[in-house]
Amino acid sequence: MNKFRERVPTFLIVVFIYSVIFHQINISISNNTHNNYFAKSLNTVSIPTFDNIRPVKKYQVDSSSQTILLIGDSMSKWLRYRLQDYCEANSHKLATVTWVSGNTMWFAETDTLEYYINKFDASYVILVLGSNELFIKNIKANRSEFVDEISETLSNVKWVWIGPPNWKNDTGINNMLMDKLTKDRFFLSKNLKFHRQKDGMHPTVNSCSMWVDSIASWITNTSRSRILLNYPTEKRKLIKPEALVLKPI
Repeated sequence: MNKFRERVPTFLIVVFIYSVIFHQINISISNNTHNNYFAKSLNTVSIPTFDNIRPVKKYQVDSSSQTILLIGDSMSKWLRYRLQDYCEANSHKLATVTWVSGNTMWFAETDTLEYYINKFDASYVILVLGSNELFIKNIKANRSEFVDEISETLSNVKWVWIGPPNWKNDTGINNMLMDKLTKDRFFLSKNLKFHRQKDGMHPTVNSCSMWVDSIASWITNTSRSRILLNYPTEKRKLIKPEALVLKPI
């Protein structure tokens, strides 16, 4: 030890000790500065959420009374019984127009839809259409423009489009309608389970009742055009609601 002291002057030992202490102080200051900056950053940084990354448009339920036009192909007339229950329970009026063998081309290229909207002064349209086009080839090329024209005709009222209750696989009409209208305008029916009438195509009245229950829930909770359709708890007063039936072209 004495030899070490002889070789290393005392002032060098003091300088070494001072350097170590000063280095520790710098580390402490640096860490505190970093921690303060990090804490400050947490207070100021904007953390993305799902809502501000991809805004979700929320549609309000219109609780006012509506004049509902139920119109479409032959499937529509079987829906009117249960829909009348909902209309009476929620203070709506219902008018039904069924166009036998109706399809998108007929509805697009005539003024039938516009005429009956005006005739009944409809504020809400439930369009049931597509059952007569399940097996058309090149459906997008042959029917897409008609969907656009129908949508334009409906632009001044609240409306939804009810898809066909498939009894066989289609050639693409459901996919085409979903792509063009989106899931808040188009109700996909083909995946529901139906009991059929003797023709093997039209659902029974009981199946149509369950179909309408699903549609009504979707309209109120999911669709773009939401109206009040609370579940009916009483038997309807109008036992057999009228339907205007149009002959094929």
